[in-house]
Amino acid sequence: MREKGFSLKEFKPVYGFRFKNWLIQRAKQYDLTINSQAADLLIDYLGNSSGRIDQELKKLRDYLSFHLQKEITIQDIRAITLPVPNLAIFDLLDKVAAQNFSGASLQLEEMLNQGVSESYLLSMLETTISNLLQAKDYKERAKDISA
Repeated sequence: MREKGFSLKEFKPVYGFRFKNWLIQRAKQYDLTINSQAADLLIDYLGNSSGRIDQELKKLRDYLSFHLQKEITIQDIRAITLPVPNLAIFDLLDKVAAQNFSGASLQLEEMLNQGVSESYLLSMLETTISNLLQAKDYKERAKDISA
C-alpha cells in the first residue's frame, strides 16, 4: 500500500530476552535501574505489554522518588504492582507443566496475597486446562484426518 508517499511498516512484538532488555533500557530512560530478577517479576506480573510496562515504570518512578531511591527492587514491585490475573494463571500453569512445583507454589501464594480469590483461581485453572485439552484433542484429530 503505497499511496501519496506513505508506506506501511510492520512492528512485530518483542518477547523473551529482547523484551527484558527493552524494559531495562526503558527504566534507564526514566533515570531508574532494575536488575534482571526484578525485571522478570514485572514481566510475570504484567506480561509482554510495552504499554502496561511503561505505565508501571512511571508509577514506580513516582513511588521511588518519594523514597529518594532510583533502583527498582522486587519488594517495590510487590508493594505497588498488581499482577494481571489471567497472565499469572498461564505462568502458574507453565511452572506446573515444567514440574517447577516450588515456583508454582510461590506463584499461587503471591496471587492469593494479591487478593485473587480462590474461586476465581479455580475457575480460571479449570477453563485453561479444559481449553488446552481441547486443543490437544483437535490437534490429534487433525493429524488422523490428514494421515
